[in-house]
Parts: sequence; structure tokens; C-alpha cells
Amino acid sequence: MAADRRSALTFLVLATILGACASGIYPALQEPYHKAVFQNSCINVYDVRLLPGQHSFFHIHTHDQLGIVLQDAEAFNQEFGADERLQQARAGSISYIPHSTSSGYTHRIRVTGQNAFRVIGVEFTKKAPPGAVAASAGPDQAPPLFAQGAITRVKLSPGAPLALERSLIIAETPSELAAGDKAWTLSAGAVRWVDKDTTASSKATSTLLILKLSDTAACAADPKQGKQ
Repeated sequence: MAADRRSALTFLVLATILGACASGIYPALQEPYHKAVFQNSCINVYDVRLLPGQHSFFHIHTHDQLGIVLQDAEAFNQEFGADERLQQARAGSISYIPHSTSSGYTHRIRVTGQNAFRVIGVEFTKKAPPGAVAASAGPDQAPPLFAQGAITRVKLSPGAPLALERSLIIAETPSELAAGDKAWTLSAGAVRWVDKDTTASSKATSTLLILKLSDTAACAADPKQGKQ
């Protein structure tokens, strides 16, 4: 019986994905410009890169998510069924949107201007509680608050120590970290999951975002790290 239920659930999920793609609307993680770069049982992380003149396909966000802008860009955002709206993406801006409290958000992005559009997205598998609201912060403001955890911006000077609990590192600038006998070289936008408490030191001036989840202990210990 359990196997039958799993088979039926798998069929429904596949049918939903295929139906969405056939209608021209992709689930966010299936949209061609949303490149999966990390996954565990708590989060799915993707990297969106669009050059000037490029546009994404319509896609739907159904999971609560963080959006982290990596560089200044000018782009049109078009919600499905509506007109395009010009938006200025500012490097260092962070937004939180609890899509699970609604029926989801379907849109696409078209990049104008001279700069590429790049955003790191973090989807949470755990839903926000009822009443959760969207929040955003500019590059010079404290990151937004959200139910699934906390994100902190850390600016490091050469040789500065960094105590890390089990968490996700997102490099806002190119970074080099040493942790024991390990060396991490992170390009801007690179992500790395730290699976156990450790102390690292910075080899150069850098800026990192540290995402600590509220239920980190429940995250599977077999993360999938993709290439960026």
C-alpha cells in the first residue's frame, strides 16, 4: 500500500510539472535560467543569471524564499497576465516572500540596460506560519526577518576569525577562507554548506551572508552541492 501511495504521489507531481511546462509556465526550479546549486531537506538554492537582452520564461514560485541581489541591474518584471514593470535591482538587497501563504507567484524577468541580472534564491521546504508577510532590505540595512531562520551579513578583514555553526555561506564578494586543513575559494555568489560547527579565518577582505536555519538539526546530512 505504501508503495502504491508513493507511486501515485510521484505521478501527480510529474503530471503537475509537465502540465505547467506545457502551458509555458515552469516551476521555479525547472525554469532554464534557475540553476540549482545546493539542496538538502531544508532548502533549495538556485542561481539566476540573465544577460542584457535575455529574459526568463514564465515560472511560478510556490515555496517561501529569500532573494539576494548580487549586482546592480535594470530589468522588467512581468507578472503573468499583467504588463511589464521596470525595476532597479540593487546589489546587496535581500527580500523575503512567503509564497506558501498565497497561491504562488508567476512571473518572468527581462533584462535591459548594460548590466547582467544575477540573484541567488533560497527556497525553504518548511512553510511560514499563517500571517507571515513579505519583507525586504537595501544593501545598507539590516537583513529582513523571517520565520525559517536568520541571515546575517559579515564583513571580514584579512586574518579575521569567523565562528560558523551549521549554516549556509553565500559569498557577496570573492572570498578565501581557511578552516583547519581546508581552504575554500568562493567567487561572488558562490554558496557553501557548513555541516558542522567550525572556525574559519579570512585570507582577504570579503563580505559574506550567513544563513542559519531555525531547524538546522533536522536538515539531512547528505546535501547536494552543484557547480557555479
